[in-house]
Amino acid sequence: MTSLRAELDRTERQAASRQRQLERYAADLREVFKQERNRAQELRESYRATVRALSNAVEARDSYTGQHAERVTAYGIALAQEIGLDTDRMPGIEFGFLLHDVGKVAVPDAILFKPGALDETEFALIAQHPVVGSEILRDVDFLGEGKDVVRHHHERWDGDGYPDRLAGEEIPLGARIV
Repeated sequence: MTSLRAELDRTERQAASRQRQLERYAADLREVFKQERNRAQELRESYRATVRALSNAVEARDSYTGQHAERVTAYGIALAQEIGLDTDRMPGIEFGFLLHDVGKVAVPDAILFKPGALDETEFALIAQHPVVGSEILRDVDFLGEGKDVVRHHHERWDGDGYPDRLAGEEIPLGARIV
């Protein structure tokens, strides 16, 4: 009987030790999860800051537009939310709103700042800014659907837009919002 009692005590001690070890593992996992969640939030904030910096750089070239990208973004987010999109879960769409005109960095100043009407050749150059913008952003994976916004923000519902003459629902939703 004493040997059985001793074996039971030993088994209980082992179980208690394993329980404490599991509790330490669980506490460690909670801490790691918390740290990873914080790192992910920091990364998302860094993405936003980077996109805003690029947008500000584009706008610095043309002070005439006066926070155009910020206004487009504010209106775009408001419209997206109005139709039920959760823009917090779709950061790429906000990034696309901010960067929609990034391709204008390739447009010569003489055309971009021309006070009068553009001739056909000049308009053709301006009309390439969505393509140039999408090429600039091509390898930036975290932009997601934002790259579609950049490429297609001048498409028109009737198909008379540019650069790809998309029509109706062929136009990505974020670009339709813009």
